[in-house]
Amino acid sequence: MADVGGKRGNDDWDDGNLRKRQRNKERGGAGRPGQVARRAIDVACQQGDTVAAFEAFDTAVAAGEALQPHSCNVLLHLCSGGVTGGNYDGGSADADTAAQAAKVVIPAREAVHPERANTIFNYMMSNDVPRTEMTYTALARIEAAQGEPRKAFDLVRRLVEERLQPKL
Repeated sequence: MADVGGKRGNDDWDDGNLRKRQRNKERGGAGRPGQVARRAIDVACQQGDTVAAFEAFDTAVAAGEALQPHSCNVLLHLCSGGVTGGNYDGGSADADTAAQAAKVVIPAREAVHPERANTIFNYMMSNDVPRTEMTYTALARIEAAQGEPRKAFDLVRRLVEERLQPKL
């Protein structure tokens, strides 16, 4: 170790996980099941690349790789038009000021993928992937964007049935 007060060399900073890092490197960086798919899905979603994100999901499902709730929720958010933006629905001049302050973003219809969202949600149900408030929020957003507000409220009711707290 270097002198007190002096600069430390890189070898002095070993955190005890050297063998673990070497093992992960030997495996190609893959740690727990689903990590490779998670990285691919996260990168694709950050770039707004729906095709690559859905391909990563399909590849993981075909390989029997277990996906984590985070990956499924990110995909559902992407299906709801989450990263593609949308238009601001400012409403009329006499609309409620609190509603205007909320800046409701309505995703473009072509940015919403209800069929893929159903596939992802069915995967979550059949593989016992835990659903969260984010899961149902994305699904409700998809229904609202499709012009089905009643179905969106039914999803909120289902959220309560699963003993999750809605954050609406």
